[in-house]
Amino acid sequence: MPRSYSGYSISPELIAELADIDIICGIKNPKPRDHVLAVQNSCGDRIVVCDAAEEDWLELHLDHGFQALMSTPAVALFQTAADRPIARYTALAEEGRLDEAWAVHATLEPHRRAFQRWMRDPWLTNMEGAIPIAELKAWLGLKGLPQGPVRLPLVPLPEQELADLTTDIEALGLLAADRAPA
Repeated sequence: MPRSYSGYSISPELIAELADIDIICGIKNPKPRDHVLAVQNSCGDRIVVCDAAEEDWLELHLDHGFQALMSTPAVALFQTAADRPIARYTALAEEGRLDEAWAVHATLEPHRRAFQRWMRDPWLTNMEGAIPIAELKAWLGLKGLPQGPVRLPLVPLPEQELADLTTDIEALGLLAADRAPA
């Protein structure tokens, strides 16, 4: 059975107590929705509460007062210097242009499917919950952001998986020009 990738689950009540400590300023809380909202409701006025799911960010920001999206590779994987849709839909929402924000948010569905395939599914099913470092490094490398080789005991993506990932990244319009298949 895969281990929890977040280590120890802290109750909303304990997080609220910890929020009273001066040096505690935030928490990444990748837990079920009821837990995330309970934490936000109990101490979101004292610390920054984050859920690392990009897909949920806009709703959490608009409807529940979440202040930040952090600690998700989606920010780097879905965006380029020239096209920052997460930043764009967040800015549109903050300007009150909600229909436009949701429209931009919807354009990322193909990205989310690729993220599910290459990041979430391996994370939750392979290596007992280990972060899919080979997939992450390969995706970033295909975007033109090389991360260097994976370190032992991890291994790079097999050739066919790298070819499949390349196809997916190219379909998303994220493949760096110098990474195009020959």
